[in-house]
Formats: sequence, structure tokens, C-alpha cells
Amino acid sequence: MLNLYKETAIEVKSTTSPSRTDIQIPRANGSYDRSKFSKKPERHDRLAVDEKSYAAEYLAASSSVFIRRESSYPGSFAWRVVSQQRVLEISNVDFARNDKDREADRTLAFEFQDQISPRGVSICDSSTGSEFHIFVLTQENEVFELRLQIKFFQDAKSIPPDTSSWCTPIRASSLSIDRAFQLHVDNPHDLFVSFASGKVQHWKRDGTDSQWTHINYDDKTWGAALFSIVSRKVHADIDFEGMRLAHNTTHAMIRSGQYLFTACLNHTLRVWHLDSGRLVDSRDLLDQARDPHDNVQLNPAEPGYIQFLEGTNKQERILLTCSPLNGGQIKLWRVKNAFADEAELFSIEDMAPNSVLSLPDPDPSGSSVWSLTGLRLIFDKHTKDWQAWVLWRNHNYHKVYTLNFSFTDISSQWSKEWVSVSAVSTKSPGPDFVPTDAHDVSSKWLDYLLFPRRYSSAAIETALAQYSTALDTRLSASDRRKSLRERLALLIGSQVKLRSYDESTMDYDRYAVDTDQQWRQFWRILENLNEGRYAPLALALDASSGMVMITMADLCCVVRECNNLELLDTNEVADIELMPQIVRSRWPYRRLLFNIQEAVPAVVVLSAAQKFFSSFPPDLAVNFGQTLDEDLYTKSDLPTSDRIVNFFDEIDFANAVPDDVEKELNKNLSEIGGAEAISNDIYALLLKLIVEHKVTRTKPHHTKTEFGLDLTFAALLKEIVATRQALLSLLAVVIFLDGNEQFNTCRFFDELVLRLRTQERNLWLATHYRSKKSTSGDNKAAPMSILQDIYAQICRPQSTDHHPMPFVLTQHIMDNLEFVSGESDLPPGEAGVYFQCNLLKHGEVELASDFLKFQPPTAFSTYIKGRLNLALGNYKEASLYFQEAADSLARGKALVTLFEEAKAFNEAADVARRTLDALESEDGEPLPNFRQSVLLRLFNSELKCARFEQACDALVRFSDLVLQRTSATDLVNTMLDSASSLSDSLGVVKQIQDLPLSTHPNLANHVDHHLASLAKKQTSIPSAGGLWLSNTPTDYLSILHALRLFKKDYRGAVSVLFDRLRLIQKSGRARSDPKATSLRHALLAIINTMTCVKEDEAYIVTDSAENPRLASHAKGLKRLHEPDSDDQDPRRKRTRVVVTLDDFRREYQRVLDRCSRIERGDFEYGHESEDESDEEPEKSYQGSKLVIDRSKKDETLRLTNGDAMQLS
Repeated sequence: MLNLYKETAIEVKSTTSPSRTDIQIPRANGSYDRSKFSKKPERHDRLAVDEKSYAAEYLAASSSVFIRRESSYPGSFAWRVVSQQRVLEISNVDFARNDKDREADRTLAFEFQDQISPRGVSICDSSTGSEFHIFVLTQENEVFELRLQIKFFQDAKSIPPDTSSWCTPIRASSLSIDRAFQLHVDNPHDLFVSFASGKVQHWKRDGTDSQWTHINYDDKTWGAALFSIVSRKVHADIDFEGMRLAHNTTHAMIRSGQYLFTACLNHTLRVWHLDSGRLVDSRDLLDQARDPHDNVQLNPAEPGYIQFLEGTNKQERILLTCSPLNGGQIKLWRVKNAFADEAELFSIEDMAPNSVLSLPDPDPSGSSVWSLTGLRLIFDKHTKDWQAWVLWRNHNYHKVYTLNFSFTDISSQWSKEWVSVSAVSTKSPGPDFVPTDAHDVSSKWLDYLLFPRRYSSAAIETALAQYSTALDTRLSASDRRKSLRERLALLIGSQVKLRSYDESTMDYDRYAVDTDQQWRQFWRILENLNEGRYAPLALALDASSGMVMITMADLCCVVRECNNLELLDTNEVADIELMPQIVRSRWPYRRLLFNIQEAVPAVVVLSAAQKFFSSFPPDLAVNFGQTLDEDLYTKSDLPTSDRIVNFFDEIDFANAVPDDVEKELNKNLSEIGGAEAISNDIYALLLKLIVEHKVTRTKPHHTKTEFGLDLTFAALLKEIVATRQALLSLLAVVIFLDGNEQFNTCRFFDELVLRLRTQERNLWLATHYRSKKSTSGDNKAAPMSILQDIYAQICRPQSTDHHPMPFVLTQHIMDNLEFVSGESDLPPGEAGVYFQCNLLKHGEVELASDFLKFQPPTAFSTYIKGRLNLALGNYKEASLYFQEAADSLARGKALVTLFEEAKAFNEAADVARRTLDALESEDGEPLPNFRQSVLLRLFNSELKCARFEQACDALVRFSDLVLQRTSATDLVNTMLDSASSLSDSLGVVKQIQDLPLSTHPNLANHVDHHLASLAKKQTSIPSAGGLWLSNTPTDYLSILHALRLFKKDYRGAVSVLFDRLRLIQKSGRARSDPKATSLRHALLAIINTMTCVKEDEAYIVTDSAENPRLASHAKGLKRLHEPDSDDQDPRRKRTRVVVTLDDFRREYQRVLDRCSRIERGDFEYGHESEDESDEEPEKSYQGSKLVIDRSKKDETLRLTNGDAMQLS
């Protein structure tokens, strides 16, 4: 049978999802088994310990999808009964939503106090559209109505804590008399209850707050009751879930107009008039005449099927019934006047009395038993035909079939045009043990078991508990808090011991074998648990969008169309010939990328290649993979032909392939004429189908929901794995059959390797995770694959207005694969670089290091490698990568910034210098002021490295004079900063002297003015002059004096000494020193320095108020008058006097005389006080002594511990 569809299985919601809201529902009398405020763990927090408890806790007993009549979001909700049939979980499963809609991402879990009946959940929509109603029947015969508003799924805070406001029990006297079997709700005002006695009761109300009234539908008149007593010997009751069901118990029911249609366990169709409760029609489900004594019964454990086909008019509707007899048959009925009040106008007739509409047989051999689990007919608005979908079940396996038909040619189409759906695989082979494998055994098993979406975390945890119980092994409390991967490695590893042959030789080979055996035992336990997750439970179809879903015990499967490659991969040659006709009628909106003449040989080659590759012995498969990795990730200069030969020889292909595998390959290729018939056209077509896809360029206003994201990337992961497997298979055949002269081996080897490198990269992105903040608002981090995080909303899904959802899904998945592979908008090979940038942006340095193997040999990739090494702190390696990339990328300024942000100023300066060197060889600047900007960064970097001469070299090259002066100030401040300088005061003076400022007078003057301004602000003379302490004020006066002496600016040096003299006169230490040591030294330094000045220039100008003693000595000189800007009275004038060398000498002599009088004890009380400063004494200190050595041609400066600056 032709296969046109595929399935994608995902978990709807995890039981430990952060977006889950648990709510307890009390019994009808208001009681709870467990207090709402109990501290006991919730049911979903309790770990299962074996297969039975796992199935009871995590696998659904019943499940389905409710699709609302309103087309607005949210429109589809998946529900399931879990946790020992006491918890009803419901969550939204819409694929997309409008941008303006708020995400309905919460899972509501209602915990009932009693078990929910197998057919005890029925859901209907409300007329307002803002809520829907769920009716629940428990094993204690209690019925509850839950009125759920849409906002409950958007915000948990909107759920009223008082459940009575939205959850009410329905009380009916019949519930205390008879056992309810099934519920069916048509609308919030009409509820139908099927009882075990065979009775059906209609519960009706006028409004949602009104009382229910009851109408019974039961044909047991006095005569019927007598007949039932007699016929009980023939029609015995049926035992089901602790109930005894009458043979005429309603198995399925549906309402249309004024009538209720029921399918009963005794294989009959009954029609009841709603208002009168009268039975208006009763006949066999297949409209066959049967003997009353025939014991034909339906299985109450299987669902019943009765459906009105949407799209038909009210006067004449079509009813579908189904019987599992004879391999499954359906019957279509024409119902007339179903909305007429008069029962006499009602009629029902067989539409095809002479046709047998049998369902497709999943096992024509009859070796297995299959049960019908789902059947739906919908009208396809895109093809204007009817679609039938059938779901068969055999334990945990299932098969889905579908048919497009019209009522005018139903017999012919029904027998010929069924197509199948490729079911999701329930098992995957574990990794083979190969002693020569370079990978660790435990690492291989951990990667396999934790591969995304292969096993659920609950299944692994249960298998871990079951394994530890069987071996009586327990983890410590601290180990139990570790990650699942760590706990698996610890527990499995603890069961294996490293043994030795003798006292010196350890048996590592045996250790590897034992380790593999332990992992394999654990895997078998996990496989047994995992099989139960795939048990199919229901089939759901959305007629408006065409979405087809299969709910399972722990999964939800969504059906989509096969892409072009899958059409060839999943079909046999005999079926390919039927494809064009069926595809044209079923998919009029789609065009195949191949014709039948091309497809047949391509199918043969692809199938043969995949069988050939899958038949490799384990050691050959491992060697093939290792050799391929070397070729993929190692740059080789060898020609392609030599690479193929090396590949062939490395794995010893000629001897490693078993004879039976080679014979099977030749046999499979014989359908097209053998290996010699493999042509370039065949491989070109296969590669075209693998990589060619036209990305949808429209801009829809839809955003994927959380369910849509999960579904997209689950399908994308499967697509990446399948594409990779196909490429590996084709590559194996290319290498093995190298030598065909009609086939361009080198060309396709290169193309296959290129595509494989891309898919390996995609697989890496899909299987490595990062934590993302949950969108549910509870601030919990949820793991998300890097691939999903990057491409979550880049590709938006299309609307289903013009195409059905199975096509939209496939198109959307291929769009994502195209974007992920970088074949759309990015330059060839550059997609991997952008992924690397994303990793670095998120600070995932370890992942980025592992991702290096996927980087192309481009300049931009080399630049990003530099960024990675920069993040790792490998500054030298980063600089080398940046230097290599700089030849092709103008990134100099940007690189300096990167190194500055990393505080790698040495590398920043190095890059800046190379950038300036490159600018010298170019005409002009790439950007305005680019050179100035690089110079500034070079200056700052050298400054940070305390390389002041190099910083000054950059400074003098500045073209911006304002910026130059500002930077010169920064240079001086940094050199004088005791916290960052490594030199003492003498060293700082020497460093400033060594700066090449002599050839730049403007800069030298600016530095002098800046030091002078700092000296003017100095308020004391620091002690410990030779030491450079961070808590000691800088002696700017000494430094400025030394620099001016170095420049032979003696008058400037005198002015500095004079400022120093004033500070000494104000100090408390000078006033308390009877020998006036510091004062005498200061005066002597001034006198000595002024002797170096020309006689006519040996003077200074000072304010008489600041130094009255010197002013008195200079009273015979010319007085200068200037306004006193600091005085509040503008009329006052301040007097400035000229002080000469003689004045200083007289002052020096006065000080000596005073000291002599003090030594003799000749005091004149009250005479000297008026000449002294009245200021408060300051902190005592010891100054510095500057000695000028004139014995050499160049004057040198020497700072010594003393109180004054002296010339020697």
C-alpha cells in the first residue's frame, strides 16, 4: 500500500512541567482523601518503582483531543486520565496562534478523590466561546461538571481557589439506583447518560445554573420486560470494569436535531425521539437480518463509532456506523427530517445496500489480532472530497490508513485508493559493543539513553529505581541530588569492578565487557517501560484545519505529509507507480520533484544503500564513523580521489564487508541492472530531494505555541537524523563501489561529505541544551535545545486557509531545516559561524569550544575563534587569530575594544599598533577620524600597561589638539597616581624626564601648567619623601621643582620653592622648631637657586599679605596694586611687592639671628609674635631635599631625606 504520511510523536506535557497547576476536586459531599493543605507529595511527584506503578502513575488509561467549535485560539485541548485514573490532565495543543493572542500554556490537573470511569469524560463547548464544560463520571457513580474558562489556561492566578464556583456535582436519583456506564454531552444544557441496565437518560436544563430534569429512554415495557427475562439465557450480561452490562447497553451515541442515535453492545442501531422518549427505529448496525438468538456483541473495552458527517444539510444528513465484524465494516445511512418534531416524518435508509465498505486490513495474514481504535470521516475543503481515517491497534503498536472518496464513486475508490501512514518507531537498537571503539562504553550508553525524545525522564527514573531494587543498591543522600546523567553513571558503574590477571596486570577489556552488560541490562528494563508509552488510545481530527492526531498512553502523534525524499524512502517500487494518480487527486496543491521514470531507480538505489549500511558489522560501523569524522573535521590538501582511497584502505573495506552483505547489495541493485547502472543522474536526483527546498517567503501573522514549538523541533530532529542516515548510506555505496567509470565518484563524495558535515552540525545543535526561563511565570529554568532556542520563532507557520495542516507541517519543518542548514540567506559555509556567535553571546564557552570542529576555514570564522579564545582568557592565541583574520576583515578598532573589555590591554595595544601600521600603507582612512580613534585606544592601552613612553609616543601623534591636551593630563595623573605606579617619587620624576616632550613645546608647557595647578592645590609638605605610599599625599611641589631645574627654568623653580616656603611658614612644625631647620633650608634653597638667574631677573613678585616679613624687607621696592577678587569690598586693593635675592638673604639672616638669640636665652617677649602666622599649626612632617650636581655637564637631580631643596 502506498505510504503518503508520517507521524511525529511528542509528549503533550510532562507531569513535572513548571506550567502545571494541580487542583483537588472534592467528592459530592465535600470530603477529601487528603487535605488540601497536606504536606504529602502530590501524585505526580511520587516516583514509580516498577512497571506496574509506572503504568498506573504515568500512562493514561484514556485520552483524546477536544476540538472546540469556535475557530479562535485556543481551539484544541488534549486530555488524559493518569495517576491511577484519579487525575484528569488537560492542556492546549494548538499548533499556532495569532500574535495578539495570549499563550494558553498551562496544564490543568484535576485530582478526583475516586477513580474516573473508562468512558467517564465528555466535553462540550459553550455558546459564549469564553469557556467550555467537562463532565466527569467516577467509579463511585458521581458526576461532576467543570466549567473551565479559557483564561484558566493562560494564568493560574485567574482560577478561583473555591472550586464550588466552577465545579459542581450533579445529583440525580438514578445514580443511586443504577450504575452509569458512559457520558455524552451535546451542549452544556443536554447531557446523556448510558446506564449498565441498558437505559439511557437525558439530563436537561434551561441554563447553566438551572436544575436538571430527566427523561428516560428505555424500551422495557411489560412485554419487553417479560421477553428480557426469557431471553437472558441467550443474551447474558457482560462483565466490564466491575460492572455487569446488559446486552443492549448503549455503546456510543450522538444527537441530531430532535433525535438521539445510539449504537448498542448487541450490535443494533437505535433512534430515540428526544421529547417523547419513544423508540422510532431499531436495526442492525450493518443493516443485516440476524436471528434474535445470535449472540453478536461489541466489546465494551473498545470505543463505539457513530458519527454524523459535517457539511450535509439539515433535511438530509449522513450517519456513519461501524462494526468490527468481518475485519471491520462501516455503514452509511441517509437520515431525513432529523430536525422535524413529528416522528412520522423521520426516516433512515442504507445509502449503499449492495456495497460492503470494509476497512483496510492491517494484517492480511491473520497472524495477529488487531482492534479498531479510531474512525473518523471529515469533509476536505481543499479537495472537495470526503476523507476517511482509520486507526488500528495491536497492543502497543498501531497502523493508520486514510482514503479520499466521493459518494458518486465510493465503491471503486474504497477498494483501491487507501493509503497508509508511516507509524512512529517504538524501538531503536542500542549501541553495539566494539572493543576497538575509542569512545568510553558508559559515555556511549549515556548519550544513547539521554538522546532527546527517546525516553521520558519518568521512564528512566523508574528503570533506575527498578534496577537498584533488583541489585539491592542504593545511592547516598548526596548522590540522589545529582543530575540524572551522574546518577546513572554512578549506579551502573558501582556494579562493575576492575579485575586483574595477576598482581600487576589489570583486565581492562573484561571491565569494558562487564560495563556494557550492566548497561544493557538497564536498557532492557527501560525498553519494557517505554513500550507502554506508545499504546494508542484515540484518533482525533480537526475538520477545519485538517489536523490529524493520535493520542497515546504517554504521547501524542501528529500526522503530516511525506516530503519528496520520504515518498521514495518509505515506499516500494511497486507502489511508486500508483503515486502520481493518487497524489494528484489527494494533493492538488502539491507538485512532485520527480517523475516515475526517475523515481524507480532512485528508490532502488536508496533502499539498497540503506540496507547495505545497516548490515555493517559493529566493528566496521565504528571504524567507518571514526574515519569519516577524521575526514569531516580535518582539513586535508589531498585530492578527492586520494581521500577516497585512503578512506577505503583505512577501514579495510574490501575485507571488512561480509560476503553475504555484498551479495545482498548486488541483489538489491540488480533491479536496475546492477552496480554498473548507478548513474550520475540517480545520485543527482537523490541529492536534489535531500537538499532542495523552496522556503516560504510570505509573512504570516502566526506564532507557534509551546506545543507547536515542541512538535516542530521533534519533527525537525527526526528529519535531521533521517537525512544524515540517508547521506551515510549513499556515501558508503560511493566508497565501496569506487571504480565505476560511468559514475563521477569524486563529485558525489565531495557533495555527500559537505552535506554530512552540515547535518552533523545540525544534530549537535539539536542534542545540546541550554536553560531558558519558563514562559509560565514561575521563574523556573526549563532546558531547551540550542537549535530550538535559536530558531524558535524565526520560521513562522502558514495559515490553513489554503492548505491542510499535514501539508503546512511538512512545509514548515522543511523551512526550518533549510534555515538551520544555512542554505537560504547565508553565504556558503557561514551558518556554523553564526551558531558559534550565538554560543558566545550566551556565555557558553565550553559548548563553543566543542563546536569549533564545525567552523569553516574563512576569515570571519578565524575572527570568531579569536573571540572564543578571548572569552577563555587565552589572549595570546586570540591575538594570533585576530592577526590572521585582519588581512581579510577590517576589524582593528573592534578588536581593540574586545581586548579592552577583557582587560587584556597588552593585546589591545598590540592590535592597535598593527592597525596603525596597516593604515600607513593605505590611502586615506576607512572611516572619518579612524586613525585618531585607534591612536586614542593605543594610548589608553599603553597607559593601562604603565608603558608611559609608548603612551607618549602615541600621544604626540594625535591630530586633535584638545584631545591631546586632555590625554596628556591623564598621562601625568596616571604617572603620579601612587596606587597604580610601581616607582617611588624619584622614579616618577625620572619617568617624566624621559618622556619625549622636548620636541613638542606645546605638550611640555601643558604638562608644566598642569603640574603647577596641582602644586597650587597642595596644602602641606609630605613626610617620607623618598617613599611612594598610597596613603601619602603626593609632593607636587618637589616634582615640579625638579622638572623645572631639569629644563633649567630657574625662575620657575624659584617660584615653586617660594610656594613651598609659604607652606613651611604655615606649618606647626616650623613654628615649634627652635632651630628653624626647615625654614632655613627652604630659604637657603631659594637663595642658591636665585644665584643661577641673571642678576636683573633675580626677583619674584608676591602678595604682601601672604608674607609680611619678606614684604617688610622689600618695602623700598616698587609696590604693585591689584584688585582683591577674594575680598567682599571691591574698593580695597591688595598690594604686591617685588622680592629680590637680597630680601631673601636678609630674611635668612633674620632667621639665623633669631635662632642665635634663642640659643643664648635672649628673649624679647611680645616682639616676635606679631611677625608670626596666626594660623593653627598643621601636622608635622619631614620634607625632601633636592640636590643639584653641577659637576657633570648635564645636571642631575637627587632627592634626599631632608626638609628643604638645596643646591650642591
